[in-house]
Amino acid sequence: MGSFRFHREDAPHGALAQSPPLRAGLTVPTESGITEPVGDEDQTIARDFLNGLFASDSGGTDVDLKASPGTGARPVLEFTRKEQLDVTSTRLVFFEQQHEKIKVFGSHAVVELNQNADVVSASAEVTGVGNLVTRPALGPLDARAALASTLGVPDAQVPDRPALLFFDAGPLEGLRLVWFFEDVAVAPQNTRSELDSAACDGHGLGPSPRQHSFAFDYLVDAEDGRLRYYYSRTPLADGSDKAADAIPVECDGYDDEGRPQKLYARGVGTGFELDDPLGRLRTFDLGGADFTSTLLSAPARYETAALPPSAAAAVSAHVNAGVVCDFYRSVLKRDGIDGRGMVVESVVNCSYQKPGEWRNAVWHKNRMWYGRASKAGGNGASYLSYARYLDVVAHELTHGVTDHTSKLVYRDQSGALNESFSDIFGILIKNFALVSPDSVVGWSWEIGPGLGKNGRALRDISDPAPLGYPTSAAFYAPLDHDQGGVHYWSSVPNLAAYHVLTARTDAGAYAFTPKEVAVLYYLTLTRLDPLATFQRCLSTLLDVAKTYYGDPTRRAQKIPVILDAYARVGITVGS
Repeated sequence: MGSFRFHREDAPHGALAQSPPLRAGLTVPTESGITEPVGDEDQTIARDFLNGLFASDSGGTDVDLKASPGTGARPVLEFTRKEQLDVTSTRLVFFEQQHEKIKVFGSHAVVELNQNADVVSASAEVTGVGNLVTRPALGPLDARAALASTLGVPDAQVPDRPALLFFDAGPLEGLRLVWFFEDVAVAPQNTRSELDSAACDGHGLGPSPRQHSFAFDYLVDAEDGRLRYYYSRTPLADGSDKAADAIPVECDGYDDEGRPQKLYARGVGTGFELDDPLGRLRTFDLGGADFTSTLLSAPARYETAALPPSAAAAVSAHVNAGVVCDFYRSVLKRDGIDGRGMVVESVVNCSYQKPGEWRNAVWHKNRMWYGRASKAGGNGASYLSYARYLDVVAHELTHGVTDHTSKLVYRDQSGALNESFSDIFGILIKNFALVSPDSVVGWSWEIGPGLGKNGRALRDISDPAPLGYPTSAAFYAPLDHDQGGVHYWSSVPNLAAYHVLTARTDAGAYAFTPKEVAVLYYLTLTRLDPLATFQRCLSTLLDVAKTYYGDPTRRAQKIPVILDAYARVGITVGS
């Protein structure tokens, strides 16, 4: 695929790219020959801008975006969604590439418009198209059989209604027609062996249902049945809201750290359920049951507004989920995990595969599920919940945000970025709430302190090496396990973010406030392409900074700091 980037600050004199005036009620032909209502001017403006740039040969891409050999056709872009960014008063218009109405996997184009509908920035990951085969040699059932054979399972375990896509197989093979099998409940054989081995520790916690309850996407060549690509999916968020009109009731309780907390519930009869209609939070308590075989009914219920000691795990989950949602809402102006006010459901006191302890916390099948560990010196009768770790809660919930924005593919560098953004926001949210939102002085840089091997942290974004993680991308190579090493290589962009957070000016002051960093990384996450690399992440971060810092003097101060922070970990714009 070829990469293209534009930002008004890189244009002569920082000029805005202006679009011609449009008259309501007219239609404008697109490159595909399909007319598009001008009533949605954003789409038309964005599309016309991209088409003009592709035609100008000014993108500096590796692929001729103006025309492929023998075709004379520009990339055909199909609108997918729009997103309003309140923190910059701009909006993003997203497209994906198609050829003969077949989507190109991983393609991506985004145009940022200001309040006057002028183009502020644009980027694209698209490819030239030649005389491509658009009729599959293998039908969907034959492709299904080929995939089932590769996975070593009966055909019935693979869905029978795949979609046709184009997949960029590299410069030698170009675009290949593939069958896209989505949400397959079977992992590749090497992944199954890896997850079943004692050496597999993933996040460094206990066993996870993701090790046995799989969800993978597969791309099977429509000509020869070869498995071209696969990756693990991330869970989706639940948008249900059965209590939107209820009036919240304030309750008091103690969390698993023994701290008093105020939280909101819903009055039901003479009791109270942990169902907060304003915060859009709902918390359940399984009481130690295996969550893979237990159906949830009503949220955790208590008879008085002064919650009993047995509610400590539920209090921790309810409060910490609220802290995460409040951060996204108040700091980043995002309406919930999905951007549309979804209800966050948490389930505490879960076991998995065997009763008692389950040392993990996961975002799985639309909910947060929390295990527990016996209290030190206890007899197993009392536990501490993993819901007490705010950074872990924020990490997992941010996976939901990623899935509703960039949809970073969970493999190789894009998968490492997926993990990294969750770590970065885990650190930000924990320290905003527990230390200070105004300065990084005194901040903790560890994810899951005490949860790693030998009582150490799971990860440390300030110093990954002592925990066995790399500190530079200079020698990057995908690993043959952990989806290419998504947890291992996430330490590199993590360390870059640490350098941004702690960078100082010549006068000794911090170059960025924590809120600035949170906004910059959030805006970057919203516009990355699904197959983003470390380098494209940096380029997007720079584009975001150019928009966010409207004053030229501030831009001149901030951009070099970001470049230096990433150069220190082996990531540069040209790398």
